[in-house]
Amino acid sequence: MVGILIQIFLYDKFTIVMLIFPLVTYGLVAFRRPKSGWLVCFVMMSGLLMCHLHRMITDYSGVTLHCTTSVMVIVLKCISFAWSYSDGDPNNRKDLTPEQERVKIEKLPSLLYFYSYNFNFSTAIVNPVFAYKDFDDFVYLRGSYKDIPPCGKRVTILLLQALHNLVMFLLTRSICPISFMTTKDFEDWSIPRQWVYIAVAAYFLRTKYYLVWKLAQASITLAGLAYDGNDENGNPKWDRINTAQTRVELTENMPDRVSLWNMSVQHYFKQHVYLRIAPYEKAKGRPGLQQLATFLTFTQSAIWHGVHPAYYIFFIQISLYVETSRFFYRNRDIFHFFTHKIFFPFRFFAVHLLFAYPSIQFCLLSTNHVMQYWKATRYSVLSFEIAVITFGIILSRLRKSKAKVERAKVE
Repeated sequence: MVGILIQIFLYDKFTIVMLIFPLVTYGLVAFRRPKSGWLVCFVMMSGLLMCHLHRMITDYSGVTLHCTTSVMVIVLKCISFAWSYSDGDPNNRKDLTPEQERVKIEKLPSLLYFYSYNFNFSTAIVNPVFAYKDFDDFVYLRGSYKDIPPCGKRVTILLLQALHNLVMFLLTRSICPISFMTTKDFEDWSIPRQWVYIAVAAYFLRTKYYLVWKLAQASITLAGLAYDGNDENGNPKWDRINTAQTRVELTENMPDRVSLWNMSVQHYFKQHVYLRIAPYEKAKGRPGLQQLATFLTFTQSAIWHGVHPAYYIFFIQISLYVETSRFFYRNRDIFHFFTHKIFFPFRFFAVHLLFAYPSIQFCLLSTNHVMQYWKATRYSVLSFEIAVITFGIILSRLRKSKAKVERAKVE
């Protein structure tokens, strides 16, 4: 009830929109349990798409508070619930991952209880997204939730981290504005200077997301939802449900960079999109299926974020990054020298620059601004992206052709 009152306070009459999504989901899973996963996914994403279109028409730049912010979280909760309930159907046998097995739902809860899951006060406005099973265990104090320890120290740390990010964002937004990257003055800079500016500006831009996620993490930690038992030293762990970790800024690996960003949402897309299309056993030795699953996963992520063209440009680039990283990993026998610590500075800066470059586009929104941004950077990073991806495709084809010739000789 508290969660719904918060929504009414923020969105007034538009709260009705948020109440419709769980109601439709409940009806679909009740009558179409075996196929409810993909069915609810299609209906919920279609409804969210209409909300995004309404926001784009009424507020293109997204500067005002809109109910879509909360609908995005509710949609993922509804789809996650539908998949878990479908997995729990005894007549719907399927190979599940350990995580899917853990969160499956065997009995349909009451509609009121389902609403309490969607509008839980600790996550009523923003992330993180979490499984219904975790919420149910928390309410009935099952598993590690039986004895939740005090969390004052952890919450204080999270609030201090949020404060740090708030200060960083307020102090730096005028120092490195992203709008400057679409100007003629920026175009006159040297390419190395542009690259450094892009990397630094993107980091400062990310602090506003860390601010929100740290506050959200503090909220669920204070409620007790984040508790995940104790470690081997008896210290409490507060990472059952996670938003983002600071080590995302320290990684030199692109797939890790993606998975550590907005972690609860990434977890949803992995468990309920990617692994539904390409389960581990089915995708083993089939890179084509893995690539299809990656592309479709990022496509749904783009739709989930909105309808601005910049979002789709961003996620296409990120999906290509991930697949290129996988290619280099699969061919690590050729590139093993590149893992030497002497190349660490290059790997680190390359990953951060390649992640920062499309991140700026993500925030520019307008296609015209994105084009001006590309032009101002003289298409340098974009050309680097294309060169690396093209190199990966050509080398992959050459290795496949060589393997085919060698198999023919053996036969």
